[in-house]
Amino acid sequence: MQPLRLTLFGGFEARGGDGERIRLPTRKAALMLAFLALSPGRAQARETLIGLLWGNRGEDQARSSLRHALSALRKALGAAAVVAERDTVALAPEAVEADVGQFERLVAEATPEALERAAALYRGELLEGASVAEPAFQEWLSFEQARLRELARRALAKLLDHQVASGAAAEAIETGRRLLAFDPLQEEVHRTLMRLYAADGQRGLALEQYQACRRLLAEDLGLRPDEETEAVLQEIRRRPARGGERPARFEPSGEAAAADAAPEADTVSEDELRPATIAYITLSSATLSSAEAQAPPDSEDWHRVLGRFLESAAEVAARYGGMIEAGLGDSAMAVFGVPRAHHDDAERAVRAAAELHE
Repeated sequence: MQPLRLTLFGGFEARGGDGERIRLPTRKAALMLAFLALSPGRAQARETLIGLLWGNRGEDQARSSLRHALSALRKALGAAAVVAERDTVALAPEAVEADVGQFERLVAEATPEALERAAALYRGELLEGASVAEPAFQEWLSFEQARLRELARRALAKLLDHQVASGAAAEAIETGRRLLAFDPLQEEVHRTLMRLYAADGQRGLALEQYQACRRLLAEDLGLRPDEETEAVLQEIRRRPARGGERPARFEPSGEAAAADAAPEADTVSEDELRPATIAYITLSSATLSSAEAQAPPDSEDWHRVLGRFLESAAEVAARYGGMIEAGLGDSAMAVFGVPRAHHDDAERAVRAAAELHE
């Protein structure tokens, strides 16, 4: 018996072993199947499923809804695919193959070929467009979407490094564009694209990439490109344009023009010690509901709260070129200037802390 194939990136689609599309009678039955498919073979408590998908109903009605959804899954997938015990539910591991599981295995393999296949599988957000009036499910979905999005971003970053090293310029440019779609404030990716365009003779596109980088940093973070980016710009400007090349739409003025005319700042050698800025960010009880604030430190609710906090802290720190180095109880340590230093790392740390405080 061939396994059911689930596509969960970019939406939801289920196909049988013969390739025929399987339609489930209710949206919640489909979402329960997706939830179980992320950990096939792992038993989930019935109470967990009820809390995720029928938490706004009375206990008897919620249990009845769960039974109906399980019956629909057995009918659609086959009785052997759904392992339902008195208190738990699981999918037989050999019964379902989901693109998410394949994606995670390929990312862990981390070879260039595996990363290419993983990038092709990530067609969009997990269960993109799915929405139910269940806060618990939406919270779980948001967390998983953020986790998989970050996993995809890291996989694309590794793939970009491989492609640049192997000289696959066209593929590297496409990967760089995808990376910026995840987060357009990744200055290092802008620099890589600038170099790739310039090496390919597309000097105008290289300069346009710098312009886009400078505008995004100014509008979103109130920052200017760092010294390495400016050095790449100067290097590209010194290259003669090739005949027939499309001219760049780049006309610096004001402060930017003055900066471009100024001598290049001294760069820091790799062997020289460089300062880093460390910011400690603490979860404030003022941002929690009364139930969350009273949750025991070792409870599932408290771990969920900490997970959301660390996720937000990591996203904000990354926008300013920093990274969360460690979680320390209800605090996080954010580091700016490692592994890449900027001339304004202290300012970046302050801005990140202020945004998190707001």
